[in-house]
Amino acid sequence: QVAERTQEMENVLQHAMNAFISLNEQGAVIAWNLQAVRLFGWPLEQILGKPLPMGFLTPRQENWLHHKFRRYQQTCTPPDVREQHQTTLHDHQGLPIAVELNTWLSATSQGFRLNIIIQDIRQRLAIEQALRDSQQRLQTITDNLPVLIAYVDRELRYQFNNATYTLWYQWPVRDLQNRPLHELFPDDEYSRMLPFMQQALAGQLQRFERTEQRPDGLHYLLSIYIPHEQGEQVVGFYVLTQDITKRKQLEIELEQHALFDALTGLPNRRALTEQLPKAMARCSRTGQTMALLFMDLDGFKAVNDTYGHDAGDELLQQFALRVQSLLRGTDTLFRLGGDEFTLILENLAGEAPDAERKAQQLLDAIRSPFTLSAAQVAISGSIGIALYSPGSTQSGDALLTLADGAMYQAKHAGKNQFVRASAPEES
Repeated sequence: QVAERTQEMENVLQHAMNAFISLNEQGAVIAWNLQAVRLFGWPLEQILGKPLPMGFLTPRQENWLHHKFRRYQQTCTPPDVREQHQTTLHDHQGLPIAVELNTWLSATSQGFRLNIIIQDIRQRLAIEQALRDSQQRLQTITDNLPVLIAYVDRELRYQFNNATYTLWYQWPVRDLQNRPLHELFPDDEYSRMLPFMQQALAGQLQRFERTEQRPDGLHYLLSIYIPHEQGEQVVGFYVLTQDITKRKQLEIELEQHALFDALTGLPNRRALTEQLPKAMARCSRTGQTMALLFMDLDGFKAVNDTYGHDAGDELLQQFALRVQSLLRGTDTLFRLGGDEFTLILENLAGEAPDAERKAQQLLDAIRSPFTLSAAQVAISGSIGIALYSPGSTQSGDALLTLADGAMYQAKHAGKNQFVRASAPEES
């Protein structure tokens, strides 16, 4: 039974997937299986009973092997120690082969044996190197993109960051590994991001904008959180954050152009369309009447025709400044186009008398001569007044139509005066 069991074990070792070598205490080969033949090229008959072939080991490996033998010879007891390490051996043609060695000593009636299991790891190392190369390429690409790229795990800790984090925040990337986000961002910014991170960990793609104050000013950021799923579980999310400050500033600038008159700097007709309903809603909320004044300049066309469009533009600019100097913080002046202006008066305690007093004050101010580059000119104004009472069902367009109609009544009545429009129910 012992002989059969021994033969069975030797057969297993002979046909094992890894090379197996065994040396006696004199350093002679006593086992060299088929995989060792395939891997290194020396047939068993050339190896058996002889020292390992020349060139198989490097000088350093030979010193290691001799140290093993001397240690046994000095103690006469093989240490019960297994060793595992990676190294390079050479085949019969002298070509290097990357291997992983598992070695141990065993005692027999004929002395000790040094047993070595050798695994060819060239393919594994090639795959690992290819993975490292791929990671390096990915790192190089992401480091040179002007976008924050990161990976965040379920504990909201950074597991990957590109070099843009250092560029934006002066945070060394190596210091960000496993760092919780709440340690890095101010509390208010972290609080704004937290709901989006929680939704990403719940498996929902997140896309949102936020602002961030940095030493060089306010920045606008667009962030995308992409959930990372393994099976049915979300284990983290990817972060892509782009600085959209220039684009946002351009949008704001375009919006300013869209809502403000380029000549006078006043809000324009579009701005009136947006702000008038809000003013009417505030009126209903506060319970105080508001008025909309529609103003047209009498004699403006004559100035334009006599002194040119530059003089006309200068007159409009001076008119806007003069009127604004007479307004309260709650009043808003708009230029609709040409020489037509509107004025929203909010919080009128005296209702109609307050609006009429302001209209008369404006008429007096308009009559004062304007000193232009080309000449000193005198003009007047025609003003229409439309009142809006709290809780009224009037629309903004209806209120503007009332004020416009009242202005034309003032013009037809001789100009240089105001007319208050009758309420719809009074007409």
